[in-house]
Amino acid sequence: MMTWNTSSGAGADPAQEILLLAMKAGQIQLENGAEIFRVEDTIMHICRAYGLHSVNTFVLSNGIFLSCGDEDEPQFAKVLQIPVNNTNLRRVAEVNQLSRRIEDDGLDLETVRRELKRIEEQPGFPAALQIAVAGVSGACFSVMFGGTPWDFFCSIVIGSLYQAYALYLGNPHFGRIVRSILGSAGSPFCAFSATGSVRGRILMP
Repeated sequence: MMTWNTSSGAGADPAQEILLLAMKAGQIQLENGAEIFRVEDTIMHICRAYGLHSVNTFVLSNGIFLSCGDEDEPQFAKVLQIPVNNTNLRRVAEVNQLSRRIEDDGLDLETVRRELKRIEEQPGFPAALQIAVAGVSGACFSVMFGGTPWDFFCSIVIGSLYQAYALYLGNPHFGRIVRSILGSAGSPFCAFSATGSVRGRILMP
């Protein structure tokens, strides 16, 4: 079992610090597009690397539930709601690498905290690039499913607008403009052809 070296001042509960750092690692992964099983696995690996074995975690697509405690380990429970964010698999990979370093090198908690902060604050991909890639990806799917040139064009526009709406969701003026273009919430629109004659539909959330 590893020794707990918190380096965070007197009075800190080492077990609780470990659990919160493990949850933070899971949060970074989940909000950047990691699979649920990977998030659960990372949290459990970090906790066990520091000697906590009574940990239970339950991960949803937008939240993490974490509990710990038995006759030997302190009681702890926390629920964390995680908003939908943009996918950044580079951050996911770095958290994976950090969890391996924790197991192999026995990193102290202060180092883990600094590394998680660094990973979380990494700049994401430029908004213009994300919008362009979303449009091109949608257009490529339209071709794969036998779409017409019109479907190809529509997919570029819709994919780009939808990604822009997701990126600038906090801007109410921009949101209203995009909604007026794509239609009111719940209105179906054609995104690509599923076959040469049957059109696939995507519903606005």
